[in-house]
Amino acid sequence: MAAHQQPQDLLARQQMKTQVTRLLQDDDGAVTVDFVVLTAAIATLGLTVVTQFTGGATSLANEIETAIDEMNAGQSSS
Repeated sequence: MAAHQQPQDLLARQQMKTQVTRLLQDDDGAVTVDFVVLTAAIATLGLTVVTQFTGGATSLANEIETAIDEMNAGQSSS
């Protein structure tokens, strides 16, 4: 009876080996992972740029507002 089960075990092992080989050779998931990592990097870079320039842009806008207010104040007193 044990000799009769051996071919089934051998077949099961061969099928498992074939499935594992196919899994290791399949690279469809790798492309998805690359795309996700690249998208995350671009989003992070964009967020970093916006964060860095926001303070400078706000400061510049305040300086321009002050300069315009001073010009308007100078014109009304003349």
